[in-house]
Amino acid sequence: METTIKGTCNELAELLSLYGVRQVVVSPGSRNTPLIIALSRALKFDMHAVIDERSAAFIGMGMALQCGEPVALICTSGSAVLNYAPAVAEAYYRQVPLIVISADRPADRIDQDDNQTIHQHGALSGIVKTTVSVTDNWITESEHSFINRKINDALHTATDIRKGPVHINIHIAEPLNTVCDIEPRPVRKITTVNECGTPLSLSLTDEITNKISSSRILIVCGFMRPSKSLNDLLIKLSYKTPVFAEGVSNIHGGLIINDIDEYLATGLTPVPDIVITFGGALISRYLKEKIKKWGCEHWLVGSRDVFADTFGTLTASLDCCETEFAEFLLSRIKPATFKTIEIKNDTFFNSAVWSDIAACEYICRNVPQNYGVHLSNGMTVRYCQNRLNVKDIECNRGVSGIDGCASTALGYSTLNDYPTLLITGDMCMQYDLAALSSNLVTPKFKIIVICNSDGGIFRIIKSTRDVKELNQYISPKVNLPLEMLAPAYGFKYFEATEMEELKSVFRQFITEASQPAILAVKTDSDVSAKVWLDYLKFCKERNKN
Repeated sequence: METTIKGTCNELAELLSLYGVRQVVVSPGSRNTPLIIALSRALKFDMHAVIDERSAAFIGMGMALQCGEPVALICTSGSAVLNYAPAVAEAYYRQVPLIVISADRPADRIDQDDNQTIHQHGALSGIVKTTVSVTDNWITESEHSFINRKINDALHTATDIRKGPVHINIHIAEPLNTVCDIEPRPVRKITTVNECGTPLSLSLTDEITNKISSSRILIVCGFMRPSKSLNDLLIKLSYKTPVFAEGVSNIHGGLIINDIDEYLATGLTPVPDIVITFGGALISRYLKEKIKKWGCEHWLVGSRDVFADTFGTLTASLDCCETEFAEFLLSRIKPATFKTIEIKNDTFFNSAVWSDIAACEYICRNVPQNYGVHLSNGMTVRYCQNRLNVKDIECNRGVSGIDGCASTALGYSTLNDYPTLLITGDMCMQYDLAALSSNLVTPKFKIIVICNSDGGIFRIIKSTRDVKELNQYISPKVNLPLEMLAPAYGFKYFEATEMEELKSVFRQFITEASQPAILAVKTDSDVSAKVWLDYLKFCKERNKN
């Protein structure tokens, strides 16, 4: 089919049709030429030309009110989109799904005294449900996935339970009128389920139900609050299909696989047809890269404001109760054939020299089960999350930043009947020293600080570990004199500089009940980085045998 060379315009035409748009109101211009070509030659729309954008928008709203379907408006760059405002405001308060599509100049031409150029992105932000801005084409598949997801986001937002107008702004570069023969290709529409709050068994489509029963499924759990009901259902599911659960998901038991990276290194994981994710963002970069490489469908379970397309292959957003969906899944899924193994790393840990991971392994094995444990970001959560045997593991993985880890743990401890332990690094602790001065601190609050004098993760990840500026700017030495700060803030201070000392002071630290306590575990950052990399190598070599 001969159409515009602008891939985004063709992608948008297909998606508009998939979301039920049939009527399109176009106002003349030159910058929107590729959009006009794409939609008119798709032969899926009734196209209507209206010169004045203000009138065009009201005409489009009238069409949407009459047919009960979303209607698209297309205009050129500059002030044209501003003329839509009165009708868009009316549509916003009447919950009418108008799809405003504005052609824009390339982003680098804005504020450069170029003709018909204004800040179009956000121009209608107070009267639309969402606004997105994308380029007219892509080079890589990841860019394509991003553009597709952003358009899906906007069209879903316009047509969900509370309908309303949205704004899609497309930066279009010249040439504007070039066309060529383009082979039609499937376009990804992200399906949403149960958005009307109906019972799950009734709202699931036949297609999704059939896929569950005929596909290889991998369940993956990211961070979430402890839930016994969901945990029990996922244990049952683990006997039917692989279930990967990171430590901060607080999901464990049965055949659930918590040592995810180690299991993936065995090569035993069958390539799934569908990955179903529960909870929030994943820590394991290895797992994320694997799923992206597999290219399988991704179903996201749980309510979200936008589509979280972590792997670039999201096809279903299941806006429903996680426990309810797990129960539904249990009733539909067929048992899969997969091997389970017991991951044993005792050989490595028993011989590891004094380092971050050796210290964290001992700490994790000896934390009382009734403790609430908070982990800071960076390497701490990677060292500890799957080694702890406690009921409640927390980490600020929403943004995965180092700020506020101590304060979050302190806030948790004020309402926790049992002791709260924060395991953190010295860079994270330095970033949140204000928590120590709070009058909310009680003897129930304990802190272990891995003092390796810098941000240890930067000595491990490929992007920074060999950069010559590492020591000076990326991972500079941390000045954190805990031995002086702890008593100044009313904390009992403990210190360990080698394994036998850690074993000696750990019980005193844990049982200290008269005042809050800090345990400084002092290690060498270069040694710790080498041991961690040796550990990853050990896992790979062991699994070859």
